[in-house]
Formats: sequence, C-alpha cells, structure tokens
Amino acid sequence: MQSTGGYDLIKDIIFGNNIKYYKYKNFYNVEKIDENTYLANWNYSEQRVILKSFNLENASVNKEEIINELKFHKEVTFHKNMIKLFGITDKSNDQMREYLLIMEYTNGGSLRNYLKENLNNLTFKDRYELAYQLACAVLLLNNKGILHLNLHPGNIYINQNTIKLSNFGLLSRTKRAKSQLESFYYMPYLDPKRYSSNEKDDTYSIGALLLWELSSGQPSLTKDKLYDDNLIKQGYKEQMFLDTPVEYSNLYIDCLNNEPNHRPTMIHVVDRLKVIIANYYETEHEMCSHNMQHLNNIGKKEVELTTQDTNNLNYLIDGLFDIYFEKMNEGNNKDVLKKYVFDYFDHYKINPQEAYHFLSKNQDNSKFICLLGYFNHHGIGTDINKQKAFELNKKAAMLGNDLALFHLYYSYFDGEGCNKNYNIVLRISGKLAEKGYSNGLNSLGYCYCIGVATKINNQKAFDLFQRAADLGNIKAIYNLAVMYHLVEEINDEFKTFELSKKSAERGCTGGIMMLGKCYQLGIGVNVDMQKAFEYYQIAANLGNVIAQERLKEL
Repeated sequence: MQSTGGYDLIKDIIFGNNIKYYKYKNFYNVEKIDENTYLANWNYSEQRVILKSFNLENASVNKEEIINELKFHKEVTFHKNMIKLFGITDKSNDQMREYLLIMEYTNGGSLRNYLKENLNNLTFKDRYELAYQLACAVLLLNNKGILHLNLHPGNIYINQNTIKLSNFGLLSRTKRAKSQLESFYYMPYLDPKRYSSNEKDDTYSIGALLLWELSSGQPSLTKDKLYDDNLIKQGYKEQMFLDTPVEYSNLYIDCLNNEPNHRPTMIHVVDRLKVIIANYYETEHEMCSHNMQHLNNIGKKEVELTTQDTNNLNYLIDGLFDIYFEKMNEGNNKDVLKKYVFDYFDHYKINPQEAYHFLSKNQDNSKFICLLGYFNHHGIGTDINKQKAFELNKKAAMLGNDLALFHLYYSYFDGEGCNKNYNIVLRISGKLAEKGYSNGLNSLGYCYCIGVATKINNQKAFDLFQRAADLGNIKAIYNLAVMYHLVEEINDEFKTFELSKKSAERGCTGGIMMLGKCYQLGIGVNVDMQKAFEYYQIAANLGNVIAQERLKEL
C-alpha cells in the first residue's frame, strides 16, 4: 500500500513552486548507475539526463527544507557551475512510489574520475581555473545563505571541462545511511571540528578538495591513512607537492587552519585565486619573446591588448556576465545594474574601452556576444547603438543565451533597436518563466497584470508575482505591494506597506518609492511626511521617475 504523504508533498512542490513534472514514460534507455542514480534519454531525443532518486516517505524529511532547496536549485539554474534541475518525475509499483529529480547530465563524470583520466593533460592554469569555478559556485551558495557542508569529489562533476556543483543537501538528508567505507572515504574533506557546526566548514572542504586534490590529482589522505579516523579528527593534512606554486600552497594551508575563525571567507578565497591566475598569466607572458610580443603591434595606433591582458579579461568578463545575470534575475532595474557593472570595473581596474575592444574581438561565445550587445545598448566603452545591441542580443539568443532573451524582452517592449512587438514580449516572457527564472515569472506576471498581448488576468498576475517573490525577486515583491494597493478584491493596506518595505530593504527602487507613498498617504502606517520625502529622495536619486514627480508635488 503506497503512502500518500510523499505524493501530497510532490503536489505542493510542483504546483506551488513552479517545479515542472514530467511523466516517467518520457524517459527511455534508462540505465542504473548506482543505488539512487539513473542515466536516461529524454523525450525520444539524444539528450541525456540524470535521474536522482530521493525518499519522501522518510520521517526525518522536512517539507520546508525540501521545498526551499528545490526553489534554490531553480533560482541558480542560470549559473554555469551549477547542475541544472529540469524537474521531477516518479515511477511506482504496488509496493512503493519512487521520486526522481531530473538533472543535467555531465559528460566528464565526477571530479575524482575526471582527475584520474586527465591529470597528465592538465596544466596548472587548467587546475587554477577549475579551482576558481568551484570557489565561485560555493560563494554563490554562501551569498544565498546556504552552507553546502558536504563538498567532496563524488558530488562535484565536470561537463565539457567546466565544474558543475550538485547535491546541496537534499539527497543526503533523505538518505542518511551510507556505507562505512564511503563515510571514511569522504571524511578527509570535512572539517574535523564540523561537529560544532562551524560556518567555515565549506572553506575547509575547499582547501582539502579544491586546492589539494586539484593540485596533486590524488585523494586527500593516501590509502594507508584512509581509515585512520583519529588522524583526520586531529587535523592531519597532506603536504603539498614540491612544484606547487607558493601562493597556491599558502591558500591551501589557510583554508585548512585548525581554527575556523582564522580561515579565509569564501570571497577571500575567490579573490586570492583571481590574483594567482593573474600572476600565472603574467609569468607566462614574461616567458614569451619580447620581439614576438610586439610583432603585431608595430605601427598600430589603436591600443592592442597583451596576451596577459587578454587572458585576464577573458576570465574577468566571464565573471561579470555571471554577476550581471544574477543581479538582473533578482529584479534590479537597469540603472542599478549599470552601477553594478561599473563597480565591477572599478574593483578589478577594468577600462571600459578595453573591455569593449576585447568583446569585439572575441565573439566566439554567446556570453560575449550578449555583453557586447549590452555595452552597445548603454554606451559602455562606445557610443550608444541600440539597433546594433538588438542584433547582437538576437544572435546570442539564437545560440541559447537566456540573458540575451531578457534583453530582447525589454527591446521589444520598449521598441528600442526594433519595432515594439507585444506578441513577442508575451512569448519570450512565457519561455523565461517556463525555465524557472524569477525575473521571467515576474515579467510574465506583468504581461497579465497590464494586458500585454493578452487579456488582463489579475489572478494569474498575482500567482506569477508570488512565485517570483518566493524566489527572492525584488521587483515581484514590489508588484505584489502594488496589487494589494490597487486591486479591490485583495486590497490590504498592511500588506502593501509590509511588501513595500521588504522590497525597499532589498534595494528595489520601485519599492523605495512605494514606501515613500505609504508614509505620505498613511497606507498601512501612520503618515510621516519627513520619511515620505526621504524615501522619495532616495528613489529619485536612483532614477525612479515616479519618485522624481512625487518630490515636485511635496
């Protein structure tokens, strides 16, 4: 007899959190890899996916933990170093129902297997870049308030030479039992003091796994020490290989400091890896012939980038794309996003003109095509050319770049670089919402809210705004505040104030403006003209047109 508890939870997850459900019959050539993992083809195509089993009937499973984790999976799906979650499926027999996550397939397997097979072909540059990718992925988790706490080479994967991070805790929470061998095998990657739940556990794992194993290609702790639990708990560490660069070994040592408070934060790990990579490129550059360095620059008036500069910019601008996409998906407006871009330039001392020149010369991937479009749209490092921006974003979108799709949404909506086309706006927003982007859900909700190529449907708009808000989208939180204020059927002044305050605290200029309005008109709070003026002023300074008009009226 099947229990209905897991089934009810699955329904809550699917219908309440925009997690897609697919029938198990959509999968074929299903091959069992281990006890809880299957490899399969999807929808009678060549696309391969991983099916990960998890047990919802376990009494220790917390519903909110599962829902929050799946929400997070959807929220970070854009990040290149995160395993993509496509949805959920299930299969059943008379005795039980098995639930499976549908996840991205990685052709390089686990990090452990990848290093075994490719170690001799990996330069230190390759290892640095893998280390940086993993540190960035863990930093993203930490910035979202998530501690991984289970980093080891078995749940870090490689796809086309790119790190893919998986298993944020759901699968380990729903399957506590592990073999004694596996427990000991992965213990070297865990902080010996983790039993006190120190927040620097992930930093320790980064040191043991990312820096040691990527450097040596060998597991942390050799075979003869593998089962000595006391060695691990006493803080035993491997010695670095003699040819390991000093800066790298120093970072390894700092990450494994026995005192958690003395370990670097993840942002410091990322920053130090950036310096290490930059120094590597500089050393590599100095080894080249002086004449060869300048051969192609003789007689040129334009500023040409050196090999070091090019490699540095490749790596830094790739990081800019990821940060910009993350902040855009959170619902930040164009002025705030532009400020993020220039703050990034200032922090890494990037010249906008050099960045634009680099992007112009490196149009071999959709990220750089998309960013070049963004630069043209906003006049970054060049004159504003919105038509060129539109064409570049169109090209990047055709290559599968979802950020470019967002740019096209705004171009078609505002008629910038192209004619307005609300039918395309609705279609694009629907596609982005289907992919689970919080800003895609918010954009589709806005279409239903004001009637963009469709009839106004306040219920659909509200539901979509709520889903996006649950994923942390600050514009959606503001839109909910507006709906509670203007839609008669759900009018609630207290919720208007609370949601306006929430979105304002997270930096939404619309929310800041709305909070000023609440204080001006006494919406859910006592009238306070001084606070109204202050919030209007802040929003106006951030480019909010409504706030600028309100200030004139005060």
